Amino acid sequence: MYICYIDESGTPEVHGNTSHYVLAGLSVPIWHWRTCEDEITAIKNRYALGSAAGSRATFLNHKTGHVIKFHKPHPAKVMKRYQLDEIEDRLKSKGVIK
Repeated sequence: MYICYIDESGTPEVHGNTSHYVLAGLSVPIWHWRTCEDEITAIKNRYALGSAAGSRATFLNHKTGHVIKFHKPHPAKVMKRYQLDEIEDRLKSKGVIK
């Protein structure tokens, strides 16, 4: 399974904002996600980039095209039980897990 993170930045139609709009995505095997997140955090800290205000996470199964979206847990990085249950139910309904 892969975790796919997609983010956008910029709102050119809003006066005083950037003139550019950027859409970027990153797809990482789930078993490498923690390492990648640690590396991204190190880069953000090195350049004092801080944290983005994004509040949604999306999981995409590339084989089936099945998508699960939910709000990121914050301020703590701990998922709520209902989110885990929802993911489990959706994976079961698609036959990914039993």
